[in-house]
Amino acid sequence: MVSEHSPTRQAPLSAKMHRLGRRDLQKVCEQLREKKRKNTDAIRESLTSRRDLTRPQPNGIYSLPSGWEALTLEKAELFYKVVAIVGDRMFSVFDGLTEYRLGHRLSSRRGVGEPLGWPPVDSCYFASSTPEQAVNTEFPRNSALLAAPKLLIQVQAEGRAYKNASLGLWALSHVTPTLLLSDVTEGSSFVISARYISPPRKQPETAAEPDAP
Repeated sequence: MVSEHSPTRQAPLSAKMHRLGRRDLQKVCEQLREKKRKNTDAIRESLTSRRDLTRPQPNGIYSLPSGWEALTLEKAELFYKVVAIVGDRMFSVFDGLTEYRLGHRLSSRRGVGEPLGWPPVDSCYFASSTPEQAVNTEFPRNSALLAAPKLLIQVQAEGRAYKNASLGLWALSHVTPTLLLSDVTEGSSFVISARYISPPRKQPETAAEPDAP
């Protein structure tokens, strides 16, 4: 008689649980890949689409890529983005030129000085709503510093902005880096390491740097 705890009865159940666990993991990986693909497509569209971006509409808002909406941040809010590390300096992963420094405010060079103050999406600074979304955003393949070491930072933003709610992605007209959070490693996806980098440091505000996402 086979007992209730017999291995011959437990083995099929264990194998079934293993197969279920493997399918769940595959499903999660597929969902992550799909989300990263959508993020990449949204960034590529906003960076490469130039149709009607040089002329604002009657309401002052430039034509928007699909999925984006314009809004105004009435008070400062926190966002997250991944930057490239070159020596001891932080730069835009995409253009390799825009430098980010703690406490230094950057402003889009297009649109913000106009009467209604709306910059086109492609001249804004891209950031995410959460750290997890930021580190899992895939950059365009032609990004200048794609192979460089990367760092997750926190930025503060206010004023004119664009939001893609389905991706948790923002295009911001003004950003101020406020905190260095963690180094970022690249495997099957970006993951946050456990190493904490540094606390925020107060620095004087200076003139805006060149713009880029």
